[in-house]
Amino acid sequence: MWVMMVLSVGDPVAVQGNNLTVVHVSDSQPVPGVPLTVSVDLLESEFVHEGRGSSVSREQFMMVLAGVRVLHIRASYHSVVSRVSYVISQSAND
Repeated sequence: MWVMMVLSVGDPVAVQGNNLTVVHVSDSQPVPGVPLTVSVDLLESEFVHEGRGSSVSREQFMMVLAGVRVLHIRASYHSVVSRVSYVISQSAND
């Protein structure tokens, strides 16, 4: 099953699971042609509900993570060709 999700201009990461979609909020404004590193801590306080912009509770965030179906990472903010070159995933026990 293909799922389509469109990221807003400032959303570098979106996660969808269990019928919820949350997006990472970032103040970084990339400059064309300048490499940008974005680190995203997987904490509910770093995400908001897609479209509404309301805060995400810990319970909602855990529901999303427990049933992840889609993970979007924005590679380009401008019309120039871009690529994601280095993605690290770390896990920890709560």
